[in-house]
Amino acid sequence: MSFQFREFYLKDDNCAMKVSTDAILLGSWVALPSTDAPLRCLDLGTGSGILALMLAQRQAQQLRPFMIDALELEHTAYQDAQENVADSVWAEHIHVYQTDVRQWQGGPYQLLISNPPYFNQSLRASHSARAVARQGQNENIEAWLDIAQAWLEPTGRYNLMLPRALITDAKIMQWRQLGWYLTRHCQVRSQPNKSPYLSLLELARQPVEACEQTELEIFARGESRAYSAAFKKLTADFYLAGREWDKALSESQ
Repeated sequence: MSFQFREFYLKDDNCAMKVSTDAILLGSWVALPSTDAPLRCLDLGTGSGILALMLAQRQAQQLRPFMIDALELEHTAYQDAQENVADSVWAEHIHVYQTDVRQWQGGPYQLLISNPPYFNQSLRASHSARAVARQGQNENIEAWLDIAQAWLEPTGRYNLMLPRALITDAKIMQWRQLGWYLTRHCQVRSQPNKSPYLSLLELARQPVEACEQTELEIFARGESRAYSAAFKKLTADFYLAGREWDKALSESQ
């Protein structure tokens, strides 16, 4: 399929893991470092390149220099990402590499982002390319944290999303024992009367006084399946309808 966003065009015809609302949420939610220095970002498992392109759009809007390395193991997804980046206005700022993330030698980076290949018994993929995208049955988030720590600057941040059911007090304590601290956590519901299904996470290598806890509902209450005001505000810079959302939100204030 193909998608026209406000400032870039994206196709994911050859990607096992398709563009999702969840990915758009993560790319919109990430807090960009507040620094005047050139920003270096790493996208782990870029797929179609959507997260790298979203970060590029946001960085360009802030009028400061940046560089994004995007890694993808699966060949056809890598081809899609290459084409999507080449067709964007930020091609000189994004470099796409076909490689296993465990063999990457780049860095250090101020910002890491990924939709990690969490593997759950109920989510096992039968399609071989999708299985590569999920990265394998033996991988877990702790293995990814171990990999990520080699690339992140001491004050950097790692942003990722995981199923909400995986985020427990025991899991957060386990991360602390590995030297990772949860600094931001957004629990995402599809609609108000549903339980959270997704967690947007920001992790740091240095302790913080408190984790910023928020919640987000994608759809407003009711049967119309209309996006919630919070969802529109967060993602308006990317959806084509975002200009209308911006106008409506400003008029309602």
